[in-house]
Amino acid sequence: MFNALLENYPDELVISGRNYPIYTDFTVWLGLNEAMQDITLTQEEKGYIILGVFKETIPEDYESMIVAVMQFLQGNIYYDKRKTKKKNKSRYVFSFTYDQDYIIGGFMECYGIDLLSTSMHWWKFNALLNALNDSCELKKRIYYRSICLSEIKDKKERRQIQKIQRQIAIPAA
Repeated sequence: MFNALLENYPDELVISGRNYPIYTDFTVWLGLNEAMQDITLTQEEKGYIILGVFKETIPEDYESMIVAVMQFLQGNIYYDKRKTKKKNKSRYVFSFTYDQDYIIGGFMECYGIDLLSTSMHWWKFNALLNALNDSCELKKRIYYRSICLSEIKDKKERRQIQKIQRQIAIPAA
């Protein structure tokens, strides 16, 4: 696993043993993330968008390129597959599009960073996003969206949380 305290964030992808310089600004990768989730785009269109992260040469090994780009898109995150539990029901608790105001506000509130006028490496953006204070509005929204109503025994509390969830729900695609 990469350690940002000891190493610089990467600015290239290694694909088939060759280094390919990439754009690392968070806005590029936010756009890529949104494109990958856009059901109106074809796979071909998404492929062209992926090519846009490369500064110079585009890798010839398309499959390895896709894997490398998707790994970089995940950020500096290590998933232990043995500890990851599969959930029966997938539920979105966060959206860069629908939560954009709360992301911008959270960075301003917690770090004094104006995301609209700064440049930042994608992995640094993710590190700061993950470390936002639990008291900021974005973290509260994520918390409420992630609550499983069936696990709440008290009917009054369940109705109250359900009302909050409806108010802050991410629209279905």
